[in-house]
Amino acid sequence: MRRIAESDIKNHVKAAVGQLTPAYAEAIWKQPVEQAVGDEWYLKDEKRYPIKAGKVVKLLASVAACLAVCFLPFQMIDHRTDATIYLDVNPSVELEINSRDKVLVANADNADGEIILEDMDLEHTDLDVALNAIIGSMVKHGYLNDAQKMILLSVDSKNDKRAEELRQQISHELNTELTSLLGAGAVLDQSVAATDDLKKLAEQYQITPGKALLLQRLIEENPNLDYAKLAKLPMNELISYLKQSGVDVRNYVHCTGDDLDDELEDLFDDDDEEDESDENEEESDEDESDEDEQDERDEEDDDD
Repeated sequence: MRRIAESDIKNHVKAAVGQLTPAYAEAIWKQPVEQAVGDEWYLKDEKRYPIKAGKVVKLLASVAACLAVCFLPFQMIDHRTDATIYLDVNPSVELEINSRDKVLVANADNADGEIILEDMDLEHTDLDVALNAIIGSMVKHGYLNDAQKMILLSVDSKNDKRAEELRQQISHELNTELTSLLGAGAVLDQSVAATDDLKKLAEQYQITPGKALLLQRLIEENPNLDYAKLAKLPMNELISYLKQSGVDVRNYVHCTGDDLDDELEDLFDDDDEEDESDENEEESDEDESDEDEQDERDEEDDDD
């Protein structure tokens, strides 16, 4: 058998191309080509246009700009305050959170609050984790105990629906935490709109704007109360003082938990017992007075 030479292969290929495209076979066949090096190939003697570095930089910059435009809104949302959570016991602290319930900032509004937040880095933590840490710290430092187990929760958000949802969610979580740590507790909760004036008032008395608003409402309807005195009282003492002044705090805030009801009922019972005791003493005094008068009349009759 005759050995197939390279010229035979070329002739066969040329014939095949001629059959496929007879009108252009000769022109195609004469087109100059160069052997490929690696994965590259190009026509011999054809002008090539190398890619310039400047064009590459511009292309990459355009891609980066597009990505920035796409992801910038998400970054802005992550770093924008969506709501502020205020907590008052005697320590007063506040948490700024984003729409994903991540803590952006944790601040203390008084010296006791600084003790609670000492050595804590709550930034970027989940809200529920931050709340648990704060309540645990209040118990550890003795601000929350068997005698003091009431918290004022205030929620500030421009979105009323969001504020209401957070108020209900957090009050439930706080009450659960108090029950777990202390066996019982109570959460007074409200929605607030922290204006500049309210923030100034809160700063003056070293409380949160939430407590400042509650006291403001109490004073408006009960002008005999002293704002400065109320501001200094821890929540348990504040509620007891208000009750003794004839003011039921439940008319001003929402309440979660049984401990507040129990304490107020005890106060009501104590008042009722005192009233009954006073009435009994008055009746006893009247009876004794009647008896004395009767004795005097009897003595006069005897003399006659």
